[in-house]
Amino acid sequence: MEIFDTHTYLNADDFAGREAEELALAKEMGVTRHNVVGFDAPTIKRAIELAEEYPEIYATIGWHPTEAGSYNQEVEDMIVANL
Repeated sequence: MEIFDTHTYLNADDFAGREAEELALAKEMGVTRHNVVGFDAPTIKRAIELAEEYPEIYATIGWHPTEAGSYNQEVEDMIVANL
C-alpha cells in the first residue's frame, strides 16, 4: 500500500535542513507522496521550492485566516503567479 500524506509541514523551520531525512523516514513507513501546505509568504515559498526539488512533494498554497491582517495585493500577486 502507498500512503499520500495530504497535509504536511516540511516547509516549517523545524524541518530546515532535514527534509531528505524526513522523506526517507516517511518512505520507510510507506508514505510515497506528500502535500506540503504553504500558509504565509515564507511557507509558500518553501513549499514551492520543495515541490521543485522532490518529485514526491506537491505544494498547496493559500493564506491562513490567522494571517489575514498581513494579506495585501503583493501577497495575492505572489499566490496567483504560482498557480
